[in-house]
Amino acid sequence: MRFLGEALDRLEDSSRHRALIELSQIGRERRRLEHQDRSGGLLLALTRAFASGFGELAEFSARLSDGRVRYGDKPQSLTELMEKSGSKIEHLVLKVVGPLVFDRFSGETGTHAWTTSAFGSELVRVVVTPSEVDVPCGAVIEAHLEQILRFERALDEGLVPIPDNPLKLLPMVRRLTYDPPVSSDEPERAPLLVEDYRLGYVEEISTRSLEDAIRRCLWLGVGTSAQPSTDGDAS
Repeated sequence: MRFLGEALDRLEDSSRHRALIELSQIGRERRRLEHQDRSGGLLLALTRAFASGFGELAEFSARLSDGRVRYGDKPQSLTELMEKSGSKIEHLVLKVVGPLVFDRFSGETGTHAWTTSAFGSELVRVVVTPSEVDVPCGAVIEAHLEQILRFERALDEGLVPIPDNPLKLLPMVRRLTYDPPVSSDEPERAPLLVEDYRLGYVEEISTRSLEDAIRRCLWLGVGTSAQPSTDGDAS
Protein backbone atom coordinates (compact mmCIF):
# COMPACT_ATOMS: atom_id res chain seq x y z
CA MET A 1 0.00 0.00 0.00
CA ARG A 2 2.87 2.38 0.75
CA PHE A 3 4.29 1.76 -2.73
CA LEU A 4 0.91 2.44 -4.35
CA GLY A 5 0.53 5.69 -2.44
CA GLU A 6 4.00 6.86 -3.44
CA ALA A 7 3.37 5.78 -7.04
CA LEU A 8 0.21 7.88 -7.25
CA ASP A 9 2.14 10.89 -5.99
CA ARG A 10 4.75 10.43 -8.74
CA LEU A 11 2.43 9.82 -11.68
CA GLU A 12 2.29 13.52 -12.56
CA ASP A 13 6.09 13.64 -13.04
CA SER A 14 6.48 12.70 -16.71
CA SER A 15 10.24 12.17 -16.36
CA ARG A 16 9.59 9.07 -14.24
CA HIS A 17 7.86 7.35 -17.15
CA ARG A 18 10.96 7.38 -19.36
CA ALA A 19 14.31 5.98 -18.23
CA LEU A 20 17.73 5.95 -19.87
CA ILE A 21 19.74 2.90 -18.80
CA GLU A 22 23.48 2.93 -19.54
CA LEU A 23 25.53 -0.26 -19.33
CA SER A 24 29.32 -0.01 -19.61
CA GLN A 25 31.79 -2.87 -19.67
CA ILE A 26 34.44 -2.65 -16.94
CA GLY A 27 37.53 -4.81 -16.50
CA ARG A 28 39.26 -7.37 -18.68
CA GLU A 29 37.82 -10.75 -17.69
CA ARG A 30 34.76 -10.62 -19.93
CA ARG A 31 36.13 -12.45 -22.96
CA ARG A 32 37.09 -15.54 -20.97
CA LEU A 33 33.83 -15.51 -19.03
CA GLU A 34 31.72 -15.39 -22.19
CA HIS A 35 33.08 -18.78 -23.22
CA GLN A 36 31.64 -20.19 -19.99
CA ASP A 37 28.14 -18.77 -20.43
CA ARG A 38 26.24 -19.50 -23.67
CA SER A 39 23.96 -16.50 -23.07
CA GLY A 40 26.88 -14.07 -23.47
CA GLY A 41 27.76 -12.92 -19.98
CA LEU A 42 26.59 -10.33 -17.50
CA LEU A 43 26.18 -7.28 -19.75
CA LEU A 44 23.86 -9.15 -22.11
CA ALA A 45 21.98 -10.79 -19.22
CA LEU A 46 21.33 -7.35 -17.70
CA THR A 47 20.26 -6.04 -21.10
CA ARG A 48 17.72 -8.81 -21.62
CA ALA A 49 16.31 -8.33 -18.12
CA PHE A 50 16.06 -4.55 -18.43
CA ALA A 51 14.66 -4.47 -21.96
CA SER A 52 11.59 -6.65 -21.44
CA GLY A 53 8.92 -7.20 -18.84
CA PHE A 54 9.35 -3.93 -16.92
CA GLY A 55 8.41 -1.37 -19.55
CA GLU A 56 8.65 -0.98 -23.32
CA LEU A 57 11.91 -0.62 -25.19
CA ALA A 58 11.60 2.59 -27.22
CA GLU A 59 15.14 2.92 -28.53
CA PHE A 60 18.71 1.70 -28.04
CA SER A 61 22.21 2.57 -29.14
CA ALA A 62 25.42 0.58 -28.72
CA ARG A 63 29.10 1.38 -29.20
CA LEU A 64 31.16 -1.64 -30.23
CA SER A 65 34.80 -2.32 -29.46
CA ASP A 66 35.77 -1.50 -33.05
CA GLY A 67 34.25 1.98 -32.76
CA ARG A 68 31.09 1.32 -34.72
CA VAL A 69 27.78 2.53 -33.29
CA ARG A 70 24.54 0.62 -33.80
CA TYR A 71 21.02 2.01 -33.39
CA GLY A 72 17.54 0.53 -33.26
CA ASP A 73 14.03 1.01 -31.93
CA LYS A 74 12.66 -2.52 -31.87
CA PRO A 75 13.26 -5.39 -29.41
CA GLN A 76 14.01 -7.72 -32.31
CA SER A 77 16.76 -5.39 -33.53
CA LEU A 78 18.35 -5.45 -30.08
CA THR A 79 18.15 -9.25 -29.99
CA GLU A 80 19.84 -9.48 -33.37
CA LEU A 81 22.59 -7.11 -32.25
CA MET A 82 23.27 -9.19 -29.14
CA GLU A 83 23.37 -12.40 -31.17
CA LYS A 84 25.73 -11.03 -33.83
CA SER A 85 27.90 -8.56 -31.92
CA GLY A 86 27.12 -9.04 -28.23
CA SER A 87 30.73 -9.75 -27.26
CA LYS A 88 31.84 -6.47 -28.88
CA ILE A 89 29.46 -4.16 -26.99
CA GLU A 90 31.40 -1.72 -24.81
CA HIS A 91 28.66 0.78 -24.04
CA LEU A 92 24.92 0.31 -24.43
CA VAL A 93 22.09 2.77 -23.82
CA LEU A 94 18.48 1.63 -23.52
CA LYS A 95 15.48 3.94 -23.48
CA VAL A 96 12.63 2.22 -21.64
CA VAL A 97 9.20 3.83 -21.33
CA GLY A 98 6.18 2.98 -19.22
CA PRO A 99 4.47 3.96 -15.98
CA LEU A 100 7.12 4.80 -13.36
CA VAL A 101 9.88 2.84 -15.11
CA PHE A 102 12.51 5.13 -13.60
CA ASP A 103 11.37 4.16 -10.11
CA ARG A 104 11.54 0.50 -11.10
CA PHE A 105 15.14 0.73 -12.36
CA SER A 106 16.70 3.56 -10.33
CA GLY A 107 18.10 1.18 -7.72
CA GLU A 108 20.12 -0.61 -10.42
CA THR A 109 22.56 2.31 -10.66
CA GLY A 110 25.96 1.06 -9.54
CA THR A 111 28.41 -1.77 -10.17
CA HIS A 112 27.17 -5.27 -10.99
CA ALA A 113 29.44 -8.32 -10.80
CA TRP A 114 29.37 -11.88 -12.04
CA THR A 115 32.01 -14.09 -10.41
CA THR A 116 33.07 -17.62 -11.33
CA SER A 117 35.37 -19.95 -9.45
CA ALA A 118 37.78 -20.35 -12.38
CA PHE A 119 37.70 -17.18 -14.49
CA GLY A 120 37.38 -14.24 -12.14
CA SER A 121 34.72 -11.54 -12.42
CA GLU A 122 32.93 -9.53 -15.07
CA LEU A 123 31.97 -6.01 -13.95
CA VAL A 124 29.27 -3.86 -15.53
CA ARG A 125 28.64 -0.24 -14.63
CA VAL A 126 24.95 0.72 -14.75
CA VAL A 127 23.60 4.27 -14.60
CA VAL A 128 19.85 4.94 -14.70
CA THR A 129 18.54 8.46 -15.19
CA PRO A 130 15.06 9.90 -15.75
CA SER A 131 14.51 11.62 -19.07
CA GLU A 132 12.50 14.83 -18.90
CA VAL A 133 13.01 15.37 -22.63
CA ASP A 134 13.30 12.87 -25.43
CA VAL A 135 17.11 12.54 -25.47
CA PRO A 136 18.34 10.24 -28.29
CA CYS A 137 20.33 7.25 -27.08
CA GLY A 138 22.96 8.02 -29.70
CA ALA A 139 23.61 11.41 -28.11
CA VAL A 140 24.31 9.70 -24.78
CA ILE A 141 26.76 7.34 -26.48
CA GLU A 142 28.60 10.26 -28.11
CA ALA A 143 28.76 12.29 -24.89
CA HIS A 144 30.09 9.30 -22.95
CA LEU A 145 32.84 8.67 -25.51
CA GLU A 146 33.83 12.35 -25.42
CA GLN A 147 34.12 12.12 -21.62
CA ILE A 148 36.36 9.05 -21.90
CA LEU A 149 38.64 10.75 -24.44
CA ARG A 150 38.81 13.94 -22.37
CA PHE A 151 39.71 11.96 -19.24
CA GLU A 152 42.39 9.92 -21.04
CA ARG A 153 43.86 13.02 -22.64
CA ALA A 154 44.10 14.73 -19.24
CA LEU A 155 46.00 11.73 -17.85
CA ASP A 156 48.35 11.53 -20.85
CA GLU A 157 49.13 15.24 -20.87
CA GLY A 158 49.14 15.81 -17.12
CA LEU A 159 46.30 18.32 -17.29
CA VAL A 160 44.67 19.62 -14.12
CA PRO A 161 42.10 19.48 -12.84
CA ILE A 162 41.54 15.91 -14.00
CA PRO A 163 37.93 15.43 -15.13
CA ASP A 164 35.79 12.71 -13.61
CA ASN A 165 36.45 9.21 -14.88
CA PRO A 166 33.28 8.21 -16.78
CA LEU A 167 34.12 4.54 -16.13
CA LYS A 168 34.83 4.80 -12.41
CA LEU A 169 33.45 2.05 -10.21
CA LEU A 170 30.20 2.90 -8.46
CA PRO A 171 28.88 1.36 -5.23
CA MET A 172 28.20 -2.34 -5.60
CA VAL A 173 24.57 -3.22 -6.32
CA ARG A 174 24.67 -6.97 -6.82
CA ARG A 175 27.11 -9.86 -7.07
CA LEU A 176 26.16 -13.12 -8.77
CA THR A 177 28.43 -16.10 -8.14
CA TYR A 178 27.67 -18.73 -10.76
CA ASP A 179 29.45 -21.44 -12.74
CA PRO A 180 27.25 -22.32 -15.75
CA PRO A 181 27.10 -26.01 -16.69
CA VAL A 182 29.27 -26.75 -19.72
CA SER A 183 28.62 -30.46 -20.24
CA SER A 184 25.31 -30.23 -22.08
CA ASP A 185 23.91 -28.51 -25.17
CA GLU A 186 20.72 -27.72 -23.27
CA PRO A 187 20.68 -25.26 -20.34
CA GLU A 188 20.74 -27.05 -17.01
CA ARG A 189 20.07 -25.74 -13.54
CA ALA A 190 23.06 -24.90 -11.39
CA PRO A 191 23.50 -23.17 -8.03
CA LEU A 192 23.82 -19.39 -8.14
CA LEU A 193 24.59 -17.23 -5.11
CA VAL A 194 22.80 -13.87 -5.15
CA GLU A 195 24.16 -11.04 -3.02
CA ASP A 196 22.00 -7.97 -3.53
CA TYR A 197 23.42 -5.18 -1.39
CA ARG A 198 20.64 -2.71 -2.12
CA LEU A 199 17.92 -5.08 -0.98
CA GLY A 200 19.96 -6.75 1.75
CA TYR A 201 19.12 -10.04 0.06
CA VAL A 202 21.39 -13.10 0.03
CA GLU A 203 20.25 -16.49 -1.24
CA GLU A 204 21.54 -19.46 -3.18
CA ILE A 205 19.08 -20.43 -5.90
CA SER A 206 18.98 -23.04 -8.63
CA THR A 207 18.77 -21.43 -12.06
CA ARG A 208 19.57 -21.85 -15.74
CA SER A 209 20.90 -18.34 -16.37
CA LEU A 210 22.15 -15.08 -14.94
CA GLU A 211 19.10 -13.38 -16.42
CA ASP A 212 16.71 -15.40 -14.23
CA ALA A 213 18.52 -14.25 -11.09
CA ILE A 214 18.51 -10.61 -12.20
CA ARG A 215 14.77 -10.73 -12.93
CA ARG A 216 14.19 -12.25 -9.50
CA CYS A 217 15.94 -9.28 -7.87
CA LEU A 218 14.02 -6.79 -10.02
CA TRP A 219 10.73 -8.26 -8.85
CA LEU A 220 11.90 -8.31 -5.24
CA GLY A 221 12.77 -4.64 -5.60
CA VAL A 222 9.23 -3.61 -6.50
CA GLY A 223 8.13 -1.05 -3.92
CA THR A 224 11.59 0.19 -3.02
CA SER A 225 12.42 3.79 -3.79
CA ALA A 226 16.18 3.80 -3.34
CA GLN A 227 17.88 6.16 -5.75
CA PRO A 228 21.61 5.83 -5.08
CA SER A 229 24.03 8.53 -6.10
CA THR A 230 26.46 7.93 -8.93
CA ASP A 231 29.22 9.48 -6.81
CA GLY A 232 31.63 7.44 -4.76
CA ASP A 233 33.58 4.24 -5.07
CA ALA A 234 32.48 0.63 -5.19
CA SER A 235 32.19 -1.01 -1.82
